[in-house]
Amino acid sequence: MEIKRKVIISIIVISSLTILALLLPIMLKGGSSDALATEIKQNAFETARDIKSYKIEVEIRNTKQETPGCDRVDKSTIWVKGPDKIRIDNEITGLEAIGIPPTKSTIIQNGRCIYSTDSESISIYDNCPPFDYFYGELDCAYVMANELNTLIDANLVNVAGDEMVRGKDAYRLEIMHDADNAITRPDLPDREIRWVEKSTSVCLKKETYKDGKLVNTLEVTDYEINNEIPDSIFSPELEGKACRERRDGGYRDLDPQEAPETCGFTPVFPSYIPETYKMDSTGWRDPRASDLPTNLPPNYAPLWYKPFYITLRNSMSEISICEAKKLDKDLPDSESLTVNPDGELNVIEIALSGGRTGYYVPEKRTLYFFSKDIKIRIRADIPVGELVKIAESMLL
Repeated sequence: MEIKRKVIISIIVISSLTILALLLPIMLKGGSSDALATEIKQNAFETARDIKSYKIEVEIRNTKQETPGCDRVDKSTIWVKGPDKIRIDNEITGLEAIGIPPTKSTIIQNGRCIYSTDSESISIYDNCPPFDYFYGELDCAYVMANELNTLIDANLVNVAGDEMVRGKDAYRLEIMHDADNAITRPDLPDREIRWVEKSTSVCLKKETYKDGKLVNTLEVTDYEINNEIPDSIFSPELEGKACRERRDGGYRDLDPQEAPETCGFTPVFPSYIPETYKMDSTGWRDPRASDLPTNLPPNYAPLWYKPFYITLRNSMSEISICEAKKLDKDLPDSESLTVNPDGELNVIEIALSGGRTGYYVPEKRTLYFFSKDIKIRIRADIPVGELVKIAESMLL
């Protein structure tokens, strides 16, 4: 399940994009540009707030040839309807030589993930935990609008002019990345330029430069917001297709009062919940779905054994909280939390109250930390400061 999830994530994850500004940038904060800063931020806020569904078509061109002989172009169509219905169709060219098929489709609906790489076969994963949902990196509307608000508040955005992008009036924004600022992502290249639609702040185009060279270009070729999306989009035709693999993710609904007996600890609930989000569901992951007993001794138990899940939702997204009892007493905190198991991710340490440390992984938009002997991870497409507020409210 974890390997397959990484494959799915790798399809939809893209590098963020940058360019050296050609015009004298105008700082968004202060001076005569206050009104423009307010307009861009307000449009981004209203777009994120009012989205209920959308369809976006994007084209990503990777001009940094990491694999010899591969000129990679990805075309993706993304449908999102609320926080629990997501479909991503990918058309990838240039990677056939290394065995990556040209088309892929991923559909996530109410805990079920259907994944296919051709028209004849599928893989199905039922009862996926909420924490496994991930689509933010290609979300040019909801996620990037939230992110733009955060960047503006942190004085990290300059206006470098206005231009037309596919017939739409757009602001050309230069993002100034700061590796020491937890709001930005240290995995980003040197600089990034975004073209955002003036009326909505929807990202229409992004360019990324590394060492002065263009490495990635993302362009929104079409988008629709709050138009009716039929449920059939999220219910693919399965008849006649071979099932390569079918797995049970093990997620089960669970009343919090039953958690101490079922999971072996009393879960911690946040006293701070960001505006517009409400408690939606609670559950746990049954180890028997992976052929493990429920009474493993600590020295044989997985690092996240019998985890408890708390899901908060608004009309468009989830905040997923996963908790488990620390059974591995001898492991360092970061290893016990599995913050960076393969050593390939960027990790930002964040000071929490009481001298405690949180570990933020930008690629996963996830914050890891301990509350006494309970390990906790929170994943959400919200500003880092909001994640920290949730974490602080869960410290015992």
